[in-house]
Amino acid sequence: YRIVGPAFYRSPSEEKELGREKRLLYLTLGSSGEWPNIDILRDSAFKDFTIVVTGKGARHLVSQNITHHEFLEPAEILPRASAAICHAGNGSIYQALFYGVPLLIYPSTFEQE
Repeated sequence: YRIVGPAFYRSPSEEKELGREKRLLYLTLGSSGEWPNIDILRDSAFKDFTIVVTGKGARHLVSQNITHHEFLEPAEILPRASAAICHAGNGSIYQALFYGVPLLIYPSTFEQE
């Protein structure tokens, strides 16, 4: 046997403009995320970050430095991310570790705690 690492899906997609002038914070809480509890990201302490949010939730996070995308390929965003906030899903954790991105893990359901 030989370990080759995790398998990542890569679909053909167009490159999205994610802002390159600031440090990037990637927020992905999946479909189970408790989005209202993440409002702190609107605080002025995060004004020097480009915050990229993926998923269908968190549309209430509105600020000049926050962009929303229903889906992004991890390979598009993680190589540029300074840090990632995720919901403790295996895929999110494996992908961030693969790219060497520090994680803040925010579980929102009992099996993730």
